[in-house]
Amino acid sequence: MPDSQPAVALASARRGPWWKAPYLHIALSTVLGAAAQLLNKHGADGSITKGAVFGFQGLGSWWVWAGIVCLVLSLFSWLHALKTAPLHIAFNLTGAMHVIVPLASWILLGETISGRRWLGIALICVGVIITARQVGEVEERL
Repeated sequence: MPDSQPAVALASARRGPWWKAPYLHIALSTVLGAAAQLLNKHGADGSITKGAVFGFQGLGSWWVWAGIVCLVLSLFSWLHALKTAPLHIAFNLTGAMHVIVPLASWILLGETISGRRWLGIALICVGVIITARQVGEVEERL
């Protein structure tokens, strides 16, 4: 039994501190990206006037600037995660954003979700769960 302790210490040293975990940063990137979309939508709804072509009026909204900050933080978190996580797994896990954004828009912004969209959300959830299971199996082998 004492022989297993050095192996555990070596494995945890290889992984590094918890705040550098790639899957934590994938989750953080996904949540921040979804928050950015919601904040930008809320800011754009309140600041865009009829006839505006590019929506530069939105830059006068604090909601839009908060969304931009979330988007930049999401990018940095994503880049950190890509240092160690395989892209094909990381990208599939970020598919959760396609679930978070419509659900949060429905709850917070009062938008409607059609039956087809609900079906799409369910299929995305299945795909993310399948990918997450594969990640768990790979992590167990390490």
